Amino acid sequence: MKIIDNINQSNLYHMKVIISIMAKLPIEALTKEC
Repeated sequence: MKIIDNINQSNLYHMKVIISIMAKLPIEALTKEC
């Protein structure tokens, strides 16, 4: 994920959304995707 590499207003908003979604997912799902 190169979201952190390019941080601007739009990417910052998407990053917050992704974090909120990942926070709801199980830890196992995160380890599989990453």
